[in-house]
Formats: sequence, structure tokens, C-alpha cells
Amino acid sequence: MAVILLLIYPLAPAVIVGTDITHATVLSFVTGFAHMLNGNVDLGLTGTLLLGSIPGVLIGSRVAPWIPSRPLIVILAVMLVFVGARLLLS
Repeated sequence: MAVILLLIYPLAPAVIVGTDITHATVLSFVTGFAHMLNGNVDLGLTGTLLLGSIPGVLIGSRVAPWIPSRPLIVILAVMLVFVGARLLLS
């Protein structure tokens, strides 16, 4: 989603980060609720993910407006490539 927003719309990277976080939150809530209804939720793993992601979101949303546009775009691109490579290799 973030890559498409970066390529198509002339938005500030901080806005794209916020939009991507909002999209991920809604998507995670819907799929998480569906998995919970089916009994497929590992509460220990869920707690660990929340323990890392909530502070990351809070810190990232505060820091993103201060980072110049170009470095933020590079950071986003590197993270997306890293995550994509990890998914392909696992």
C-alpha cells in the first residue's frame, strides 16, 4: 500500500506513513477478529507483537514529520524490500 501511495500520489512521506498505519490497523483488526472466532489465535504471540508494535507506531508517528522526505522514502523502501525478501526466503 505504501509503495503504491508513494508512486501514484504526491503526498508527504509522513502522510503516507500515517495512511499505511491506518490501513494496517483496520486490516489487522478484521483478520485478527476472524482468526479469533475460529480459535486460531496464539495469545502469547499476540502479546509479543503488541509489545513491539504499539511503541513502534507511537514513536514512528511522532518522528516521521521531522525526518526529511527523501531519507524517509529510502527508509520505507529498504524496510519493504527487507520484509519482502524475508517472506520469500522463509
